[in-house]
Amino acid sequence: MSWRKSSSYLLSCSLLEVLVCVHMSATSKDGKGNLDYRFRILVEKANMDLEMVCSGQIRADYGRTKSDVDGGRQDEEVRADLLAELHAKTAECSTHITPKHLYKRMLTELGLGFGPTFQILDNIGTHQSGKGIATLVGRDPLTANQYIIHPTKLDGMLQLGMPILLAMTRAKTMVPTRVSKIWISVSGPTENVQIFSTVQKCTERTVKFNTKAINATNSALCASIDGVELTTVETNAEAATSLEDAPYLCAHMERNVDVDKLSDSEVQDYCELARSSAAEPIEYLKTLDAILSEYGARAMLKVDIEGGYNAPHMKKYTHWLRHQISSRAIPMVSDSELEQLYESVCITARGQLYSRVGQHLAEFLQGKMDPLQIIFSDEAMITDSYRELMQETTGVAPTAQYLGMLVHKRPGLKFLEVGAGRGSSTATVFKTIGNASVGPRYDSYTYTDISPSFFEQAKAKFTEHCRIDYRVFNVEHHPASQGFELGSYDVIIADNVLHATQDLRATLQNIRTLLRRGGKLLLKEMTTPGCLISGFTFGFLPGWWLAKESERQSSPLLTEERWHALL
Repeated sequence: MSWRKSSSYLLSCSLLEVLVCVHMSATSKDGKGNLDYRFRILVEKANMDLEMVCSGQIRADYGRTKSDVDGGRQDEEVRADLLAELHAKTAECSTHITPKHLYKRMLTELGLGFGPTFQILDNIGTHQSGKGIATLVGRDPLTANQYIIHPTKLDGMLQLGMPILLAMTRAKTMVPTRVSKIWISVSGPTENVQIFSTVQKCTERTVKFNTKAINATNSALCASIDGVELTTVETNAEAATSLEDAPYLCAHMERNVDVDKLSDSEVQDYCELARSSAAEPIEYLKTLDAILSEYGARAMLKVDIEGGYNAPHMKKYTHWLRHQISSRAIPMVSDSELEQLYESVCITARGQLYSRVGQHLAEFLQGKMDPLQIIFSDEAMITDSYRELMQETTGVAPTAQYLGMLVHKRPGLKFLEVGAGRGSSTATVFKTIGNASVGPRYDSYTYTDISPSFFEQAKAKFTEHCRIDYRVFNVEHHPASQGFELGSYDVIIADNVLHATQDLRATLQNIRTLLRRGGKLLLKEMTTPGCLISGFTFGFLPGWWLAKESERQSSPLLTEERWHALL
């Protein structure tokens, strides 16, 4: 078989992936008259060019003919020597490992995963000096008769080098890079095949070993592989903590699951593996709810005593708060008990913010003080409060797990964040897609907000990250009218922002027009419309009461079930 690069048939065949070429060598016969053939294996690259990945020589071995001189005694002696070598190695390789344990260690320690068909080693024994034995088990009886030796059995002969390396405590991720000689008997192996290997050479980066396979029924050699070279793709050196003085700045290996191969339930299960096992701060939230209830009850009482006047812009908030207070039994709390509650909740920035609002609540309702001025008077506290809300919840890690799967499979995705604000959520996202130890795994990141007031602060915060575009975007208006290209984003992130819009259906439709086919919306929202904590502070923000839908008049939040129905 000959091959020419200019062959239009080969290059135009869409099914071509691997091409094997065999031709008679220039010196077609050896000294015994045996014909030699050369072979090449080529693969098609992404640019349609063919690249040679393997080459070698093929020769038929016609064996020895019995002569009157030895009467076949040499063959008998060779067989006896093989048996003796097998018995010696069997006695020497006394450290045994079960197949299940071996293939698990090969995956976790060497990074090599074998499916059920290729897990054919059994009765495995090793010795730390570099020797190993095993039995080959057939896993594919339906196709076994199609081959002189089944490919999985050849693979098993190569696999035996791995448990030997584990026994020698030289475990590294290694792949075969060269084989000096493969000999296969025309009679092939029987069902019961025993193999043994010996390491010939071992360096920091390479291992060289030989493997023989013997039919247990007649003790005949059925296959041998000499000069197998394994080359490491990693080192045992301690992992660097930074890229300074790194010898290979462009080398990084990372494994992750293929998100396209998982069902929705499997994606959910995999992401949940990342969720922290730490318990939710239920007792803390109960205490926070108790102090907010007391603040609310005292504020409403003060307003009623002083004439019941509410500022016009406070009417919705006042109506909501009065309903919250009247619908629960609030025990009488003394000033000293209130002080104790205050100290217990102020261990977080969020607790400090809520307490500050509670202490001035009556003045807010009566229009004597501007709540926004009080809320945003301490920049550090409000920033830390948003950070706690956005970054310190148990849902952050599963979301990062999902993002990691996406950008691992497709590191050229285009991101857009709606209502990025102070960048608390952005910072969490960039820990995954902009990790300095890995490099940027995104094509672009569009950081948007309804106002440009946060952009300068965000630019200073994310100066180490590249390809960030800062743009004003009102998600309630059609994106095309604001200069955004429709259907151009792979991932859109909206973290506790969509509830602050007038019509969620229209808002979601605008987001949908920005997504490419198969694009993802990462949506994070509070789903507790009846909770006092949810609206106690955020209820003073301008966007909290924008909703026009009837079901969101008492609170802009929706339950999880309503979000599922709406989406």
